[in-house]
Amino acid sequence: MGDETVTLVEVYVNETLDPEASITPRVLSTGQTAKIILSKTYVNEPTQISIRIITSDGRDTFTEKTLFRITLEHVAWDDRTGKIKVALKNIGYETITLSEVYINGTLDDAAIPNPIVLSKDNTAEVTLSGTYTDTHTHIPIKVTTLEGASDERSSPIHGIWIQSINWNRNTGEILVYVYGNGYEDVTVSSVYVNGTLDATATVWTHSTNDVWTITLSETFVNNPPNLTLKVVTTDGAFAELTSQHPYEFG
Repeated sequence: MGDETVTLVEVYVNETLDPEASITPRVLSTGQTAKIILSKTYVNEPTQISIRIITSDGRDTFTEKTLFRITLEHVAWDDRTGKIKVALKNIGYETITLSEVYINGTLDDAAIPNPIVLSKDNTAEVTLSGTYTDTHTHIPIKVTTLEGASDERSSPIHGIWIQSINWNRNTGEILVYVYGNGYEDVTVSSVYVNGTLDATATVWTHSTNDVWTITLSETFVNNPPNLTLKVVTTDGAFAELTSQHPYEFG
């Protein structure tokens, strides 16, 4: 902490002073390390903990760790069987035990028939028991662990949304930004402007495969009012957006 000696005076746990925390030694010279034991004992290991240490001259240091944490890393749908597989990764600091999967709030007890122990940075895959043929309705998935960590996601299998409609005042072009929000990749197939197919609209797919920039074939001298766009994918997913006045740029 520098070349001078410092004195550790206070320890805060989750922003609450722990006046009985043990600090050995309290006075530290350059290169020394202190051992701190919190006064509280934990029957169950805490999911998350933050520690702040204050010195006699008002300086502080802070650390925070999420001990138990998982993420739904990937959700994959098999179009032949209708089955969904969920990849779960342990992104916390401690080993966790995957225990339950909920679909739309209902326990899917067959997805994890026996608890799955997952060490730090490792991934496990579970298969949902249901069969899914409706690819455009949101499927909320939540996974929990015995330690209290959880993660959830709700998306359709195939889905998109229109982020914005934009008018280039220099060229008159209309640019539309579209994002995928489904579990699976989709392909944009057609664009409708005020209910009419724009067969020559340009669709450019970004490198991430779930972002598209669409340029309408018609240009506009003035910013067009009440422009309604509908974007459709090859699997039938679609998104609509009406803009009273597209965002101007250029």
